[in-house]
Amino acid sequence: MLRLHSLIQSGCNAKFKEKKHCSTPHLTEDEIKAAFVRAANKLVTDRNLVLKELREIQRTLTGTDELEAEQKQLAEQMNADADAVQELIAQNARVAQDQTEYNLRYDALVSRFDKTKARYEQVTAEIALKGVRRREFGRFTFLGWGVFFV
Repeated sequence: MLRLHSLIQSGCNAKFKEKKHCSTPHLTEDEIKAAFVRAANKLVTDRNLVLKELREIQRTLTGTDELEAEQKQLAEQMNADADAVQELIAQNARVAQDQTEYNLRYDALVSRFDKTKARYEQVTAEIALKGVRRREFGRFTFLGWGVFFV
């Protein structure tokens, strides 16, 4: 299936085959952006309201406060679990005890640590993804309004 872009491109590329050049106007990216901003400015009458709503959307899409709090809690839990495992190992080395009971306690602690670590890694990935979204959203600028999201 031939796309419109291909037709336009092949039509414009044909300008090099003949002495008569293509009459299709050339628009730069800046000209297209400026035209978009002019059109958007005509449509939007209350810019402050739109900007307020866009900032709220940005906070919703890219906010990481809750995730960072959970990440901190998970890190503390992992440290506590790792300390408990080390203490259990040290106690087993110092004091003779039932190895079946020791293995059950050890496996339970390691399992809890592994679950916490998996959630920690998931939360860390979500925070990183939201950071990417924040940067992408920051690239979306309203030049005509003089507003830049950072």
